[in-house]
Amino acid sequence: MSASEAATRTSARRTLRVLYIEDSPHDAKLCLRQLEQAGYELSARLVTSREEFEEDLRTQPYDVILADYRTPTWSAMEALEALKQVDKDLPFIIVTGTLGDEGAVECIKRGATDYVLKDRPARLPQAVERALEEKAAREEHQRVEASRKLLASIVESSEDAIVSRAREGNVLSWNRGAEKMFGYSAEEAIGRPISMLVPPECARELGQIQERVAQGESVGRYETVRMAKDGRRIDVSLVVSPIFDAAGRITGASSIHRDITERKRAEEALARRAKELERSNTELEQFAFVASHDLQEPLRMVASYTQLLAERYQGKLDADADEFIAFAVEGAQRMQKLIHDLLTYSRLGTRREEFKPTECGQALGRALQNLAASIEESRASVTHDPLPTVMADGSQLTQLFQNLVSNAIKFGDQQPPRVHISAERNDAEWTFSVQDHGIGIDAQYADRIFVIFQRLHPRNEYPGTGIGLAISKKIVERHRGRIWFESKLGEGATFKFTIPADGVTTWQEH
Repeated sequence: MSASEAATRTSARRTLRVLYIEDSPHDAKLCLRQLEQAGYELSARLVTSREEFEEDLRTQPYDVILADYRTPTWSAMEALEALKQVDKDLPFIIVTGTLGDEGAVECIKRGATDYVLKDRPARLPQAVERALEEKAAREEHQRVEASRKLLASIVESSEDAIVSRAREGNVLSWNRGAEKMFGYSAEEAIGRPISMLVPPECARELGQIQERVAQGESVGRYETVRMAKDGRRIDVSLVVSPIFDAAGRITGASSIHRDITERKRAEEALARRAKELERSNTELEQFAFVASHDLQEPLRMVASYTQLLAERYQGKLDADADEFIAFAVEGAQRMQKLIHDLLTYSRLGTRREEFKPTECGQALGRALQNLAASIEESRASVTHDPLPTVMADGSQLTQLFQNLVSNAIKFGDQQPPRVHISAERNDAEWTFSVQDHGIGIDAQYADRIFVIFQRLHPRNEYPGTGIGLAISKKIVERHRGRIWFESKLGEGATFKFTIPADGVTTWQEH
């Protein structure tokens, strides 16, 4: 034998664990040598008594049992009975020199796998190989059968209706889920055409599905309607797959029907609610606009005459009259501001421009011009980093910056207030930050602060209408973004909002 052949044979050697019943060590050695020469790496245990055999059988793993037909104390038939008691599937090969044909047949009937005569030991490796192959085939069959039973159990217990049909369309199988969903028992359904589940308005659809399946195509998550035994229409999500035989030919189809009736009802109710809400919001915006617009003229008259009273009669009447007139003037001015903000809020949904590339630096510049008087009066310092160009409504973006910077100045705890605006690219969106060093905001007001007319401070401490941040939120949401704040009381606040990048990545520095 060449070195390469020896190496190949060594690498192909298989471990074989042998339990051997034999009272002649010489005979055992001859037989085991045949197995070694056939390429097996042996781990063999030689036993002579029933007690040794049963103990090893219980405690040690083996691949095959070899047994002399008869030893001085017991026989191979007794060993077979002992093997049955422990319920192990092990090849049992009788190796003997005294077994005739009748005895061999009896051994096979009693459960022996094979027999080999001691004067023909060369046949032993072949008998062992065949026995191991048969055992492997049995184990594979058991695994397949267990998988089949598990799958059948899953199908049978599924809440979904799982149905198989032949190529011509007749039902072949019908699980409990199908019985529950459609009302037909398995006995009623099997053998009938699958078209019994299809309402007349869906007949054409069934033909199209069958054509696709006949071409080997699967139909997945198709939403349609099926009909129960009592005529009820059931919304279902349907998955249909072809069934192939061993030769690869299409013999039928399996279909899984999931009842989505409740989901469809919920979706329809949600759609109706969304439509009603949209109509209600539109009507509310229109009402707010009309009401605010119509209130302006009489309010302008009230404000004009109260201011005229203040100019003509201040100091000419008593102190109470001066105070009352001042209250009237302040109230009229506050109402004018409130109506102005309410009009701005309502116009966000009715008066808006198309999105176009908008330089955020320019939008911020316009906002700061509008706030020039407030900035000068408070001696505020407003700085910003380079800001990007985004797809936006330019006038609304200006309003957004104006509201957030105005808030930062109003609630500044330092003199003069300091405000900084920056932007950072995060994947598909820009995150803008408006940071101040003011009084800060308690985290418990994270949701309330963006609700219209909500105020966190008395009007005599911090003036305002409670609409500014609601306007800001509505603008950001119209731009498909989010707005929130990060803050600790006494340590300032940073308002952040996002706007999709939309492929515009230019930076401007102003």
